[in-house]
Amino acid sequence: YSWLESNRGLFQVIRVQKTMLFLVLLLIVLLAFFGMIGALVMLVAEKTREITILKSLGARERSIYRIFLLQGVLIGLAGTLLGLAAGLGVCWVLDTFPVFEIPPGVYPGSDRVPVRVDALDLLWVVGATLLICLGATLFPARKATALKPVEGLRYG
Repeated sequence: YSWLESNRGLFQVIRVQKTMLFLVLLLIVLLAFFGMIGALVMLVAEKTREITILKSLGARERSIYRIFLLQGVLIGLAGTLLGLAAGLGVCWVLDTFPVFEIPPGVYPGSDRVPVRVDALDLLWVVGATLLICLGATLFPARKATALKPVEGLRYG
């Protein structure tokens, strides 16, 4: 028997664990996505009067759209960079200090949790996160451009 065949059960458990971890992280990302949409929609609602004044003064819809798009992207970029720093910090702590001790023989040559940070994985995660943030800003930005100046001044 090879070591792959003798540890088949362990690898199946790891595969299931990886799938479940992916689903949990997907739910967290979806919650953040809808939270960001909610925050930006509230911002549009709070700034209705200002938006309609800008439109009344001649601001183009494209300019209003860009303002809200830029604001959402900046919020997403700040959150992504903070999350990246926190994740890399946790990886460094796990790699440097014996936070979790593992019984000998689980990982040959080490009694710590193995940590490997792959730059390509980081690029994929950061890129996907920024795309999700961009997607979350589209609806509120369109909502801001759809405001009618007369209604905004009357009810805002």
